[in-house]
Amino acid sequence: MGSVKQPCSIAIIGAGIGGIALAIGLLKQDVECTIYEAATKFDAVGAGIGLGPNALKAMELMDEKFAKLYDEIKVGNTSPERVHEQIEILGAEEGFGITDGWKGGSVGHPKFTRSSAHRKALLEVMKSLIPEGTVKFNKRVLSVDQSSERHVLLKFEDGESVSVDAVVGCDGIKGVSRRWVLEQRFPEEVPAKYCNEYVYRGMTSMENAKNIIGTYAEDARWFMKDSAGWAMYPISGGTEVNIVAFIQDEQPWKGEQAVREVTREDMELEFEGFDHRLRGLLQVSSRHCCKCD
Repeated sequence: MGSVKQPCSIAIIGAGIGGIALAIGLLKQDVECTIYEAATKFDAVGAGIGLGPNALKAMELMDEKFAKLYDEIKVGNTSPERVHEQIEILGAEEGFGITDGWKGGSVGHPKFTRSSAHRKALLEVMKSLIPEGTVKFNKRVLSVDQSSERHVLLKFEDGESVSVDAVVGCDGIKGVSRRWVLEQRFPEEVPAKYCNEYVYRGMTSMENAKNIIGTYAEDARWFMKDSAGWAMYPISGGTEVNIVAFIQDEQPWKGEQAVREVTREDMELEFEGFDHRLRGLLQVSSRHCCKCD
């Protein structure tokens, strides 16, 4: 009698978009997996998310149902001539560069249809594709032990230990996986490195955005200038606009590597030289007085 093949057990550390996406793909292939998450519940960090062609193709390959559900929450560019455009590129200075002779640019492809969504809506779609119990919350990993030739041992803060065939780290740059992979050979790479750029994130209603910036709010746009940039695009079925402003910074990051609150005055100083319409959006955007490394 032939031997019975034992199922493979996979532990995924982190229940963010990456960890849940991996679980969706594995479960579709009948591979047993469990996600271990340190938080007490699901949490969609950030606001909007725009997906490129590789991500859209990955959805279809992971689970056709995933792609169909995403189609129900996504929103694309409003202008018919910009349906296949990932983003239009304009100047961030007064007049968006048009008054200085800039005719604009774009990134796109005839076979690509631009889309984006609110992260919370995407997370809800992804949650619906994994069985209840797949995610174990309040499970902070303390150590990963691969001393056994056949199994990997996870030890958790609550005292529990789990032995699995393989572990996949999806817990971000501050997670235990990074330390486990790099510490022995490249210990200097364990702490996250500041890339000398930080961002301000925010959202506003499409109504507010159109009142200030007109039809520029209806499609994905990138406003650029020296050492800074501003991206915005529709989300939430076109009822909201996601805003991400990038600031290049030559100074080292001081203090904890985390979101930092700043005063409105300090934030507004960062955008001197930007078109008055972009600065006007700062006044109506939610969560605008924080910057993230």
